[in-house]
Amino acid sequence: MEVNKISQDTKKSMKTRFITGLLMAIIGLPLIILGDWFFIVLAAFIVVVSIWEILHVTKSEYPWFIVAIIYIFTISFVFWVFFQNAQTQAQIAWYDGSTFSFFMKDIRISTMGVGFLIALLFGYSIISTKISINDVFYLFTMALFLGISVQSVLFLRFSPSALASIERYEYPSRYLTCLLIFYVYGGTALNDIFAYFVGVLFGKHKLNERVSPKKTWEGLIGGIVFSAAITFSFMLICDLCFDIPILKGVIDFEHWYFALLISIAIPLFAVLGDLMFSLIKRHFEIKDFGKIFPGHGGVLDRFDSLLITSLLTTILITFIYYSPFSGAFQ
Repeated sequence: MEVNKISQDTKKSMKTRFITGLLMAIIGLPLIILGDWFFIVLAAFIVVVSIWEILHVTKSEYPWFIVAIIYIFTISFVFWVFFQNAQTQAQIAWYDGSTFSFFMKDIRISTMGVGFLIALLFGYSIISTKISINDVFYLFTMALFLGISVQSVLFLRFSPSALASIERYEYPSRYLTCLLIFYVYGGTALNDIFAYFVGVLFGKHKLNERVSPKKTWEGLIGGIVFSAAITFSFMLICDLCFDIPILKGVIDFEHWYFALLISIAIPLFAVLGDLMFSLIKRHFEIKDFGKIFPGHGGVLDRFDSLLITSLLTTILITFIYYSPFSGAFQ
């Protein structure tokens, strides 16, 4: 197979992306490993900056009222789950003040909050011409997606502790509960890395030029194969060599078939997320959502795949774990 020649611009881009990625890892990895309040701060940063990018990508001047409700409702969608009244409804997420630890068993969003957001956006568009019906649908969709996706990010970090108690398993260290989010995000990053390099070196056939001109079928296949193989091997090493399951009851050697399914699904979800946000950028005729990360763009440019992967992987995990057909409790 003939190897493509790498231009000087591509080499420079690779170098910039690598340096920025390294700095992001140096800052982000300790926060992920420590978890709890450290991770809450990281999630809050992601959601606040992402909202700013969502509001500015349209190049429209939204009234302060619209900006305020998008911030308020999106942030509430993320963290509302920790403020449910345990006496009146099933508690699926909670904070233990004695250990300063967060726990999650599922994800959930406030239907009342969704209803209020719809009413406020449509109500304002009726009485004012400052936002159009297209703005209403765009802002509502992105606020809802971002809110539930970042909540899913919290699930990936805080669910191992909660589900381990159900499975009567105890991690050797509370910090090892970060293995699940490393598993999911590692698979996402590996897909991005191998799809990029395989596409640059061997890509000949375009995947979808209308949405993402640089993506190729060769890169797609390369990313999925390498990502799935490495993440599945990571699960095997953790469980068989160190007796530490990624997520007891779902992603462990005992349920290797679930782990294999999720390992394959993660890069597929990552591609979907990348293409979804590329489509948004094409629609608004922009190159990047922001410039906070040199070589990567904005927060949404860097975390686009991670957001959709977090959401869909969380849905897949909870479906497997709580489905009466999965046998996860047996």
